[in-house]
Amino acid sequence: TEIKHGRVAMLAVDRYLTTAASIRFPGCEDIPDGFAAFPAFYAQGVDGQNVLAQMAAFFAVAKIVNREASWAGVEA
Repeated sequence: TEIKHGRVAMLAVDRYLTTAASIRFPGCEDIPDGFAAFPAFYAQGVDGQNVLAQMAAFFAVAKIVNREASWAGVEA
């Protein structure tokens, strides 16, 4: 799990530096950095709320998929 955590940390730093360099997806130039992005998504109306719902669904599925499967004899 040490390698998995290291890779996640490297990916997080990469995304932080990309955002800090003002590289954005087209149409998302007005979304602020960091945690201020969540209220900005909500303020965009239905489209922004759909983005937040998709993020929540992805995190839930990722959590379910990566849990330990004791019945399979494999540790996540």
